[in-house]
Order: sequence, then C-alpha cells, then structure tokens
Amino acid sequence: MSGKNFDVFISYRRSDGDAIARILNAEFALRDFRCFLDFDSLGGGKFDEKIEAAILDAPVFVMVLTPDYFSRCNDKGDWVRREIELALANNKIIVPINYDKNLNGIPDYLEEDFRERIGCHNFATVHKDDTFKSSFNQMVEERILKIVGKIVKQEHKAKVSVIADTDCELIEDDEVIATVQKDKTNFILLEKGEHLITVRSSEFPQIKEKIEKNINDLSFKYLINIELEDKIKRLRDLETAKQKEAIEKQKAEEKRRQDEETARQQAKREAERRERERKQREEEARRRIAEAELRKAKRKAWWKKNSGWIYGVFVAFVIVAIIFNTINTGSGATETSTETLAETITETQNETPIIVNEEKQKPNEDSILQAEEKRQAELDAQKAEAKKLKEEQDRKRREAEKKRQAEEKKRQDENNYNENKRNGDFFFSKFLENPDNRLYKDQAIQNYERALQYKEDAEIRDRYNKLIKEK
Repeated sequence: MSGKNFDVFISYRRSDGDAIARILNAEFALRDFRCFLDFDSLGGGKFDEKIEAAILDAPVFVMVLTPDYFSRCNDKGDWVRREIELALANNKIIVPINYDKNLNGIPDYLEEDFRERIGCHNFATVHKDDTFKSSFNQMVEERILKIVGKIVKQEHKAKVSVIADTDCELIEDDEVIATVQKDKTNFILLEKGEHLITVRSSEFPQIKEKIEKNINDLSFKYLINIELEDKIKRLRDLETAKQKEAIEKQKAEEKRRQDEETARQQAKREAERRERERKQREEEARRRIAEAELRKAKRKAWWKKNSGWIYGVFVAFVIVAIIFNTINTGSGATETSTETLAETITETQNETPIIVNEEKQKPNEDSILQAEEKRQAELDAQKAEAKKLKEEQDRKRREAEKKRQAEEKKRQDENNYNENKRNGDFFFSKFLENPDNRLYKDQAIQNYERALQYKEDAEIRDRYNKLIKEK
C-alpha cells in the first residue's frame, strides 16, 4: 500500500512546527519513505491543488503536534484544518506525533465534532533526547509498517535519484510523477522497463526536455541528472529584456503625455493671460468713457448754474462800452455831462444789441446741448457695437474651446486605447506561452477591458470574451 508519488504527508503549523517537521522528514527519508513536506516538495503551480493531490496520494497522514497546531482550526478556511478534514474524508492512516510532548492533549476550544474526530486517533510520542531514534522507530513499526507494510520492497520498484539545477516536474504518460527541487537530491521509484520522462520547468512550463531511462535491475541505484538552467536563463533574460523594453516604452509614453500636458497648460495660461489683458482693456475703455461722461455732465451743470451771471456781466460790459463811446464822441458843447449821461443811458436801454446778443446766445446753448446729445448717442451706439462684438468673440472662443476639448478628448481616448491594446496584446501573448500563469491572463483581461471602454474592436472583443469564458 503506497502512493504513486508519496508515502507520507507531513502536516504542520509553520509558526512553531517547521523545524520539527524537517527533523521527521529527514528520518522518514532515511527509511526510504517518500514524504511530502510543503516547504521542500512544492516547486511551482497552485498551492492548494498540489497539497490536495499529495494528501490523496499518500496513504499516511502525519500530524506534527505543537502548541499552535490547532490554534486556528475553528476557522473552516484554515489550511491545517482543510488538510486534516481531507485526510479524514479519504480514510488516510492518521498518525498524530507529539514531539517531546509539546502538546498536552487536544485543546478544549476546538469544535466538539472536530475534536471528537481527532480524538479517536492516539498520539504517538517521539522523544527529543537520546531516545529519539528508538522512539521514532517504535512509532514507525507500530503505527505505520504494521498497517502499510514495507513500502519500498512491496512496490518492486527501483530507487532513482534525481538531481536538477532548477525546480521542475517529472511527467510520464501525461501525469506528474514527482516534483523536484533545485540542488537537492530527490528520488523517485520506477518500475522495471523503459521509461520516457518529460522534464518540465516549474518557472517556465514551456521549457521541456525528454529523458529516456531503462530500468533493468531493481537493486541498482539509478541517477537522473537534469540541466535546464541555461535554457531558463536565456528565457529569463529575454523576459527581462521584454519587460525592460515595455517599461522604457511606458516611460517614453508617460513623458510624451507629460510634455503634452505641460504644453496644454502653458497654452491655457497664455490664453488666460490674453483674456485678462482684454478684460483690462475693456475695463479701461469703460472707465475713460465714464470719466468723459462725468466731465460732460459737470460742464453742463456748471453752465446751467452760471449762465445767468455770465449773461449779466456781458450785458454790463456792453453798456459800459457804449457809455464810454458816447462820452468820447459827445454830440455838442452845450450839453451838460448830466444830460449826456442820461441820454446815453436812455439810448442804451433802447438799443437792441443787448436783446440781439441774448437771442443769439440761446441758439448757441441749444446747439451745444444737441451736439452733446448726438455725441452721447454715438457713444451709446459704439458701446452697443462693442458689446455685440465682444459677445460674438466670446461665442467663437467658446466654440473653439469646445472643439479643442473634443479633439483633445478624442486624441486622449485614442492614446489610451492604443496603450491598453498594446499592453493587452503583450500579456495575451505571454499567457499563450504560459497558460498556467493567471497573472498574465488577468493583466490581459484588465487591459483589453480598458481598451474596449475607449473604442470597440472586434479582435479585442473576441479575445476578451474568450479569456473571460476560460476564467
């Protein structure tokens, strides 16, 4: 009774059981037991699937009992609990090993049903002191060999040592028969006859190598030497170069976007500056017009207020001029100065120039007012025209800005589409090369999804739907 790949599955809690698990694993190996210890046996691939396969394959399930071993087993998603339940469900030989009596019975905090299923299996004590070898041998004889039998001899297989320069898997007849770790001596059991074994890299599953091995003598210890490191190094260098190139392209694209954004911001600031200057000029023009109107109003008000005494002074001046002229050009020597003055005043009063000047002054004032009203009307017309022109300029400016924004959005959407398509194509090709790598698949889906947000593309849509369907 033995598994195809493993005889013993070692279950332990990493927090405090890894050192003990290693010790037990080494002792089992010395006795030709094939042990699965996740620290040593897992190469690449999905963690949960490999653990499940190993538990189902190995007939013996060893529990490394430590204080923390059951600490999280009430959590149904806990890995240790899942390992135990899978072993119980498949009727594995359960061997709880209480190394140096680290654990004092099954904890009371465990769920009753779970505690009862564990409690039906007696603890096997392996001592830490000088009695380690004897206690371990006793445990193997009583708890394993009596039930399983001599595993290696019963299988009638040859023991084949495997040394590899990289983590890999051994495949025969489309089935993984062993996982091999780098720079460690691993061994497999092969039946007598010819074997065609495929070696597949754990890091790069596309790297494979076929090995032919002929087993003639079951007592002979065979050796398989695997050398894949050179191929892996070349592929790793190629991947690194591609990633570097992709990073450089991304940096260049980012710099181009930053330069465009800088230029756009500069253009925006320049447009804002010109707009501020235009508004300042308009404000200054309005201010000058307002000042001119104010001065005009002040002159009009001053004229209305002072026109009366101005007319009076003018009339008085005319009268004085007439009197002076009359005195100088008197009409006769017999006239007395009193008479002459009286006559002059009487004549002056009867003279029409004063009335004529007053009548002439009125039309002048009306003309001034009419001219002022005409000029005001012209100013109002200019203001209306300027306002209309400004509104038209603002409208054109808004339309131009709206058009520019639409073009900028279209250009940005195109750039985003091209970038996401390029990244999606890159990860899609990587996924085709590495179908087991979920990271490449998820990255391809994310980038294709973002690309389709910006532009519909039949090819991308087809690839995206296939990836989603496979997910």
